[in-house]
Amino acid sequence: MKRHLIPPFRSGPWTASTAPVDAQHVDGVAVTERLATRADGQGAVVRLANGRLAVLGGGTFAVGHPMLLLQLHAARRAGQARTEDDRVWWSEVRRVLQTATGGSSLLTGAPRVGTAGL
Repeated sequence: MKRHLIPPFRSGPWTASTAPVDAQHVDGVAVTERLATRADGQGAVVRLANGRLAVLGGGTFAVGHPMLLLQLHAARRAGQARTEDDRVWWSEVRRVLQTATGGSSLLTGAPRVGTAGL
């Protein structure tokens, strides 16, 4: 049997006809849980059936391990936020991803103080 490798991180444009908050599938994988949703319905952090997480919003999606999403997607998007609503959303995304990594610090690997979960 041939095994298909799943890339550790993948991103692209969000082209689905549904709003990110209503997504049932991301990159062909079923959504099993919503971890966070943006108040205006234009963003979500979801868990997928294959155990990976996905961040949706701003016309894009990113799928991968929480630490990769934190490093490669959310931190960059937070730095590009133009409105207060965007800054609040990307701060929440970073908090959810940090919690999903077990509270380890992005740079040091040390436990993050005050991480109590969702």
